[in-house]
Amino acid sequence: MYGYIYNHTFLIIFLFFMALPNRYFENFPIEFKEINPADFEHYNVEENRKFSITPNEDGYISDEISNTIDVNSKNTVVINAPVGCGKSYAVIEQVKQFYEDEENYLIFIASPFVSLVEQYYQSVLSKGIPEDDVFRYENISRNNRNEYKNKKIHIITVNTLLGNPGENSLINSAEKRVYINSIKTHCIENHIRVVFIYDEIHDAIHNFKEKFIFNLWKWKNVIHKNIIISATFNEASKVVIRYLAELTNKNIQIIECPRISRSESQSQLFLHFNPEGSIGNDTPFFVKLVKSKIEENKEIDILTYSKKLADTISKSDTGVGELLKGKYPNINTCTSQTNSNADNRFSNEVCNIGTNFKSGISITKDDHAFIIIVSPRKFRSHLVSFENIFSSGLINIIQAIARQRVVGEIHVILPNPPRFNYDSLGTLNLNPDQLEQFKSIWEDIALPVPGNRNTDIDYVSINSQFDKMKSYYEDNLEVSDEIELVNSLSQDDRRGAPRLQYPDIDMFILNEESKFLRDEMAFFSGNLSSYITYCAITNQFVNCRFTDLFKYGYSFISGNIQEKLHQLLQSSVANRFYNENVSFTEIYNRLYHHFFRKIHTSLDGRLLSPYKAVFCRELLSFINANTYNVFIGSNSSRVIDDKYNISTHLFLMMSYAETANMRNTLSYNHSENSNLVNAYLRLIRYRDNIIREIQEHDSVRYFKPLSSTRIFDDVQNIKDVVIEIYRCDQFIRRKIVSFMQNINRLNDNDNVIKVTFYNCLIHTVSKVGRYQPNLENGRGDFYKLDSEIFELNNNILNFE
Repeated sequence: MYGYIYNHTFLIIFLFFMALPNRYFENFPIEFKEINPADFEHYNVEENRKFSITPNEDGYISDEISNTIDVNSKNTVVINAPVGCGKSYAVIEQVKQFYEDEENYLIFIASPFVSLVEQYYQSVLSKGIPEDDVFRYENISRNNRNEYKNKKIHIITVNTLLGNPGENSLINSAEKRVYINSIKTHCIENHIRVVFIYDEIHDAIHNFKEKFIFNLWKWKNVIHKNIIISATFNEASKVVIRYLAELTNKNIQIIECPRISRSESQSQLFLHFNPEGSIGNDTPFFVKLVKSKIEENKEIDILTYSKKLADTISKSDTGVGELLKGKYPNINTCTSQTNSNADNRFSNEVCNIGTNFKSGISITKDDHAFIIIVSPRKFRSHLVSFENIFSSGLINIIQAIARQRVVGEIHVILPNPPRFNYDSLGTLNLNPDQLEQFKSIWEDIALPVPGNRNTDIDYVSINSQFDKMKSYYEDNLEVSDEIELVNSLSQDDRRGAPRLQYPDIDMFILNEESKFLRDEMAFFSGNLSSYITYCAITNQFVNCRFTDLFKYGYSFISGNIQEKLHQLLQSSVANRFYNENVSFTEIYNRLYHHFFRKIHTSLDGRLLSPYKAVFCRELLSFINANTYNVFIGSNSSRVIDDKYNISTHLFLMMSYAETANMRNTLSYNHSENSNLVNAYLRLIRYRDNIIREIQEHDSVRYFKPLSSTRIFDDVQNIKDVVIEIYRCDQFIRRKIVSFMQNINRLNDNDNVIKVTFYNCLIHTVSKVGRYQPNLENGRGDFYKLDSEIFELNNNILNFE
């Protein structure tokens, strides 16, 4: 690891001299979603170009924006600029300018969230605008129409403006409808020109459904200007821009600022790679991370991907929750979906844990550590849930990381990405040093999915998304003939039938873009972890610089290893780690490599090395109990013993040897060591002889005593079998399981060798117990067997 330094006075000097993991990507171009005149065919883009502006020496663009926007022009202004450069400040300056203009304007500030209304309200008042001239969303139901009609600035939500009632209602509330209609009528009657400001438009896209757009046409005769602002535009936002610009006579002005990082204002970015399928309040590395930040006296905020995790941390008296409660008397849980509760909003005065501050807020705490927990599960299949705040992928994560507005630390906990297709980086024209560094970092943290499937991630330019979506739309349009047929019908042909119109490419993009970006065929194969890692390596984040990475292992607790293996491999071990042509030892090696070798696995929070044999036996037990049918052809998951011991192992390996031997006669292409198979086939012959001599008395089966059988008389042959097994079986050779390890020291005691060998074998046949029947020739002392397990094991070993 590259180490830390936390004194901000020396941060710039430290970063300069420190061997940063992405040092070869200094001044590498930062890619962003561009807005271009070509995106608006048949529209009037001012001067047929976009206005490119640059930040001043302090990194702000407010003056440039003020000088570029013409207050008197009726148009839709699109401001595409990075986070933290003063976009919102510039917009409030525009509000003041409209407010003070001699013309009669009414200004709507349309917020994507209720929680941001207060922030805009305070910003407007800070410009010296009287409180009596500002109306707030929360007062819609409290004021009569004469009161709100006389106010010049209205701060409301986008869904109120568009009449979106949400998922649980058919229509907006009566108060909101009266409010909108009264203001509209007031503006028409008094010839008041209306300006609409849409800040953080990326978070409001879902409101712009076709059926809601009609509500904006109420303002067609009075609208003067739209101002649309975001740092993270997407293809769907371009459709929204065209909708809005139609109301301003299709006049568009594009103002764009390139993304330029300023090292003196960048936080340190740390990536924490979590290979497990979950993370919780008591996950060891998470606890250690928070503890270290507390010991460094950092201010801490935690943004989690799910409300459930945030609530668990906030309420817990162990793990991370306990640590934070020891540092902070009050913890602010920010998980409200509506953001309507003032106590549930982010505050720079307290410790915040939650989900609702990924956008729209500014973290301005000194000595701050901002922890962001990305869903530990696969992007494509697990980010679609309602709870997951990163369900829109790259926009959400860029916005979340951008919340840190002063120099501090940003810690992102994320899954290990899959492998990368380095050939796909060709369009970036990386020099040899850059390519080598990229490969080195990625190979260090990638977790390839075992098997033959191609799971490599491809680089995809963010500005190629339209082409990919258009191609997807056209390639998957499997009803083109049917669409043409319907369109050929006359009005009389379809008279009385409901409207039948297939969504065009614009509607597909507007409604389905977020789903498309989660798809494996789309942007970075729909893998959010890969995109974050790519951006960190190539220095794509404006407000932070990749400083270090941490790899964590799987956390196993003694006595609970089986449960953890079930949890980690619940998505079908068979499909992920082997196919029908692999052997038992190959299955083991793949799982062992995944859980132990590739990552420094821990047991009870300690390095696993001293507990290697314990873990390996548990892994063998897991394979035995849960994947039995794959490599020996049985649907049974029965095991001989509760714990994996030498008898279980010998039985399992004999089962595999018999399977491999039978399938080999059918040209089965197994890759198991033939000497190992032959050694266990020899052992099977001993076992079969024991079974043939099983006796029965009073319906009880029992083994013939060793003293009464001549099966084991050839002690040298027994030694040969044991030595061959010891030489070929990696599990016995590595002492994961113990099998007559001291045979070389037993040369002078043939009886001990025979007894030990006999006892091992009878336990592979069945569970046994002492048996003393009264026989005709006297009372005997034998081992009886469990008939049910005997039949089961015998059927498995001799299946066809």
